[in-house]
Amino acid sequence: LQPRADVARSEADHRGAADIGGDRHIVRELDSGAGEQGFAEAIGGVYIELGSIKLGIELGRFARGSEDIDKTAGDRLAIELGYPAEFVRAIVADLGADAGRAALLAMNTRAPIALRVNTLKATVDVAAAELKSEGIQTRHGTQAKNALVLTTRANLYGLMAFKGGLIEAQDEGSQLVAALVEAKPDESILDACAGAGGKTLALAAAMENRGRLVAVDTSRERLAECERRATRAGASIVKTARVHPSASWLESRIPADFDAALVDAPCTGSGTLRRNPEMRWHLTGDWLTRFPAQQRAILDEAARHVRAGGRLVYATCSLLRRENEDVALSFVADSHGAWALGHTERIPPVAGGSDGFFA
Repeated sequence: LQPRADVARSEADHRGAADIGGDRHIVRELDSGAGEQGFAEAIGGVYIELGSIKLGIELGRFARGSEDIDKTAGDRLAIELGYPAEFVRAIVADLGADAGRAALLAMNTRAPIALRVNTLKATVDVAAAELKSEGIQTRHGTQAKNALVLTTRANLYGLMAFKGGLIEAQDEGSQLVAALVEAKPDESILDACAGAGGKTLALAAAMENRGRLVAVDTSRERLAECERRATRAGASIVKTARVHPSASWLESRIPADFDAALVDAPCTGSGTLRRNPEMRWHLTGDWLTRFPAQQRAILDEAARHVRAGGRLVYATCSLLRRENEDVALSFVADSHGAWALGHTERIPPVAGGSDGFFA
C-alpha cells in the first residue's frame, strides 16, 4: 500500500474430530489387546493394523451399509485431507478448487527448517560453510535469496553459527514478506507488529544496520526477546517500543514520519498449519471471523505514522481473503484517495518450501 501520489513505486512481507456436514465423527484409536503392530493413516482413509486385526475405513462411509453421503466439493475435500469443513469451504471459495487443494495438501507435509543468513555477519556461502564445519548439511533456499534449508537434523540453538548471530530460523515466505518492504540503508522503518523480531532482524540486515528501525508490539516479553536477538545479530539500529492495544501510538511517542511501515498483523495462522497441526481444529465459527476488525485497526494506526510518499506493507500468514485482500481494499477505500493499492502478492504454502503468506 502506498500514498496515491506515489503509485509509481508499486513494488512496495489425530486423534481428533472431523467436521463432516455439521456432524462430528470421532476417529478413535482401537485396542485389540494384541500389542502394538503399527498405525498408518493415509490421505483419503484410515488404515489400522493391530495384531492380526486389519481394519480399513473409507472416510465418508461411516454407517454400516449406508450409501455415500452427498457432500459439496469442500466437504469431501475436508474429509479427505483432515480439515474442518467450514474452513475448507472458505479456502475453496477464496483460492479455487485446484489452488485450494494444493495449499491444503502442502500443509499436510512436514515443514522444512529454513534459515535466514544474517548478512550483517556472513554471506550465504560463508554461513553454509560454517554449518558444514559443525556437521550440518544445508541447501540453498529456492524462494528467498538469503535462505538456507537444513537437510540434516540439528539442535539449531546449540550451533556456533546460531550463537554467533550468523543465522536465524525463519521460513522463506516470511523472509519474502520482509523483503517486500524494500528497506534501504539510512531509511526510517516501523515494524508495527514486531513480536519477537524475526522480520525486524531481516529489515535491519537489508538496511545494513544504518538508519532508524523501531519494533512495536504490545508484549514486553516478545520485545525483550527481540532485543536479545538483535544484540546477537549485531543489529544495533533496532529500538523497541511497547504500545497499549487500546491507546494511540502517538501516546507512546512513536514518530509519525517513517519512510515505510510493515504491519504483520495477527491472524488465524491458516497458512502455517503444518507447524501447528492441531490449530486446524480451531478454524471454525468465530475464529474464522475474529481478526479482520483488529487487523484493520492496526493498519489504520500504522498508516498514521508513515510520511507522505512513504510505503505501507500489510501482511498475514493467512490464506483467507477476509483477512487479506478484503482488509487491504477496505483500508484503501476508506482512505478517500490518500492511499492506493500498489501491489498484492500471495505466497502459497509449498511442500518442501515456504508456508503461506499474503502481502
